[in-house]
Amino acid sequence: LKGELKADLDQFETGIKLRDRHMKEKYLETAKEGNRSAVFKLTEAKIPDGFLDKGNKAENLPFKGTLKLHGIEKEVSGTYSAGLQSEKSTVDGEAQFKIKLTDFDVAIPSF
Repeated sequence: LKGELKADLDQFETGIKLRDRHMKEKYLETAKEGNRSAVFKLTEAKIPDGFLDKGNKAENLPFKGTLKLHGIEKEVSGTYSAGLQSEKSTVDGEAQFKIKLTDFDVAIPSF
């Protein structure tokens, strides 16, 4: 698998308006050129043999990609899980990976 996901960071919400403003203005600096979006490019993810068979699931499989955040692009890796929804002919999934904010020149949040 390969692909790209672009997220508008100004659309992120935590449920607390003051925290949202601090996150966007002070830490992610979304008003600055190039900081409004985060872009993830999937470069490597294997699909298990037989996955496209009706109702199949895949769990905790490795993937690799690059994340561009705060104007800095770094390699990331993590795991993904997916399930084939045969009645809709779609695939639902989720992925997890960890990053260090300091690797992307984002200040550690404090209050």
